[in-house]
Amino acid sequence: MYVNTVYVGNRYQGLAMGSYAYYDTKLQDTNIKQQLSLLASLSHPNTRNPWREDHELHVKRLANRILPNDTDFDFNINATKEFQTQNKQSFELSGLNIQCPKTCHTSFDIDVHETIQSILKSHVNKMRDANINQGAVVVIDPRQSEIISIVGTTNPRSNLSGDQINMAIESRPTGSAIKPFIYASGFASGLRPYSLVDDREYKYHIATGFPLYPKNYDGLYRGEVTLHESLSGSLNVPTVKVLEYIGLEEFYEKLEIGMNFRSIQDFSTYEFGIALGGLEMDLLTLTHYFTLFPQKGTLRPLYFNSQKEMAINLPLATLTESTRVFDSDIVELAHAILSDRNSAVTQFGLQSNLNLSHNDYGVKTGTSRDYHDSWIVGYTNDLVVGVWLGNANNTPMTRVSGQQGAGAVWNDVMQYLINTTYNTNSNISNQSLTMYQFDNSLEWGLLGDNIEIKRYLLLDKKLILEPHDLDVYSLEHTTAIPFRASEDVNWYLDDNEYIGSGRKIDWRPQQPGTFPITASNTDVIEAVKVIITD
Repeated sequence: MYVNTVYVGNRYQGLAMGSYAYYDTKLQDTNIKQQLSLLASLSHPNTRNPWREDHELHVKRLANRILPNDTDFDFNINATKEFQTQNKQSFELSGLNIQCPKTCHTSFDIDVHETIQSILKSHVNKMRDANINQGAVVVIDPRQSEIISIVGTTNPRSNLSGDQINMAIESRPTGSAIKPFIYASGFASGLRPYSLVDDREYKYHIATGFPLYPKNYDGLYRGEVTLHESLSGSLNVPTVKVLEYIGLEEFYEKLEIGMNFRSIQDFSTYEFGIALGGLEMDLLTLTHYFTLFPQKGTLRPLYFNSQKEMAINLPLATLTESTRVFDSDIVELAHAILSDRNSAVTQFGLQSNLNLSHNDYGVKTGTSRDYHDSWIVGYTNDLVVGVWLGNANNTPMTRVSGQQGAGAVWNDVMQYLINTTYNTNSNISNQSLTMYQFDNSLEWGLLGDNIEIKRYLLLDKKLILEPHDLDVYSLEHTTAIPFRASEDVNWYLDDNEYIGSGRKIDWRPQQPGTFPITASNTDVIEAVKVIITD
């Protein structure tokens, strides 16, 4: 990885690219002089590379240190300055470690690239007061599985910190942008957009030894909601319940085997944190995964030229042949939600950066913890566009969400692309879907669904909602522990001391200890233990 990515000056990454740039020679064909020249550049690539006047002096010093004293060595390097791939996209191409001969005919569109880079630069400049200094945009043609443009920086020639890093291939926590794949996996396991889930406080015991209490983006709980409402509103707690229903090991397998994804850390270190946005991924890989939706669940190798001579090795995924990740009807269910702008109004408003003049498109935003990353990926049948905003040094933005930050860039890029020849105005099929009526609303499902079963797959029959078993509270003179139930119950302490009735009461402990708490109605009795510490 070091050999392929190390910076060797003049916006070139990797020794292979450096050997072409400085000597117009394949790395395996370089001689000892050229190899020493590249090595001498590594410690100070901007000031000691082969195009600098004093470079031969640095090569001589290196040779004197590592070659035998009697070596007959000519220090005249004769580096060429005629390398012809120094166009405005060579920065992004070199980051992908694409090996080309002298002439490479790629699918990259230079006009699109320049326009998108201009759009990105304009937005980043306007958002610097919100501590946004870097951004990236990826555009893919899903029909041909080709890269149209990768913009990894606003200006690769800038000397500002972070501007010479291709942020399109740097891994960052994805926030909610990963959720569509969790819900699609849930639908493949039998859930449906009309399935109900109780958005409330839950307690999970995880590998750290500390309990996890998932929270929504705004800290609020909404009670019973459908999975359609949950994904549209990007709710965290219901997403954790979906992931729990799928099973962590099953979802790890979907990522690793189904999508050929290689996580930076072992999957077990993330656990339910995947649903909360902790999984890291680079923009190029994430955008490529969203091609699943216009491509009906099939993930194809990603190419940079129409001859399909060589698939691109993504930073965290290697795909050499087309793979069926989801059945087409499952993808249609997910797309029906991602394309429903009406149900997203409560979260994003009537007027937002997610609204386009195009008729049929899907979109998902993401915001990582403490506003370190602003994400959005959206697609039509003809285009998939991903945007990331943030800082290369990982400092947080000033409360900028995926919709506000990356969404503004994405909207301008999409509106521009919709008016190019890449847009054919074709729609994404939903022929497998049907509508079911629930009370006064209609919801998407599949023909033949047993709706009476699938609607309630995620709802449990718990009587006690709070406190959770073995919750720990500190005893203060103001301590009041909330007891909450799913219906009216009688509450007891130590099984026999009556302490109140109703769905909601508060209990004030008088001393430390471990206390059994019981709730009962005419049919059910449930108990938990709470721990009071002094």
